[in-house]
This record gives sequence, structure tokens and C-alpha cells, in this order.
Amino acid sequence: MNNVSALNYNVNIFDNLQKICEPLFINSCIRSFRYFRVMDDNSYMNLSTDHEWLIERLTKIPNNGETFQKPLCEAVEDKFSFFLWENKKTDEIVKLLISHDIFNGITAYRRNKNSVEAWAFGSTTENSLAPNFYINNLEFLKSFITHFNSAAKEIIDVSDSSKLA
Repeated sequence: MNNVSALNYNVNIFDNLQKICEPLFINSCIRSFRYFRVMDDNSYMNLSTDHEWLIERLTKIPNNGETFQKPLCEAVEDKFSFFLWENKKTDEIVKLLISHDIFNGITAYRRNKNSVEAWAFGSTTENSLAPNFYINNLEFLKSFITHFNSAAKEIIDVSDSSKLA
């Protein structure tokens, strides 16, 4: 897959992605959002409100990292599974997130017919209370996911393979 094409796609939709996520950022401790979808053929869509992080992620790290791979594989059909991020200092993705001041996050996973979707919500490395916010506001996160999927329907449509890495 051509990651340059996927990166260019993220650049093209970045303003729309930011606009969709604006209410999320204003009304919570969340500072970063990422939509990730892995197809059964291992191609994937990776969109992020932190484009600099995404550039490094797509150009330097070829896998999902040890921290995020297991919950991705364990995602349940048509049901949300939530995973609080672990600080595994050996994981390349965790190190990259922290280097961009993105951490104390949670990811929701859901398996669909031919893919696994993920919605990642991150705070800052200093905000150690963010996990409490997520746990106490799972319905808020689910509502945002519903809003996001509706508002970003065309953005997250994977029928065009040039959007995928």
C-alpha cells in the first residue's frame, strides 16, 4: 500500500476532521482524536487530528505495536470494546504518542463484517485524570462515535483504496 497517498488524504480532509472533532475538544479533556480502520486484507485507514504524529506513525512504524495489537485482534462483532492505554515504554507507538504529548487515552474498538474500526481519544501526558473522565463518560464517547461516523461518512468511506495505507 502507498502510505504517501494515505498521508495526502489525511492532509486533504484535515480541516473537516478538525471541525467534526471541535465539540469533542471544547467539552472535554480530550486533545487528540484518531480514527483507525483495519481491513481483513491488512490495508488500513488512519486519520488523526495530529498530522505530525500521523506522518511519523505511517513512515516509521510498520505495525500496530504491542500495546494496541491485542485489543484490535480481540474486537467483538458489532459491540464496543474500550481499552485504556498502557504506558509500555518499549512500544514504538506509545513512545511516539508521548513524544507528541499525546497520552492518557482510551480506544474504542468494534469489529464489522470485513474490518475492525477504532476511535482513539487522547489527552496530554500530564493529564493523569483523563482515564477517570473516560470511564465516567463512556456514553459521551459512544455518542461522539455515532456523531463522528455520521458526520464523517464520506471521509471514512474505504471504497477508494488510495485513502488506505
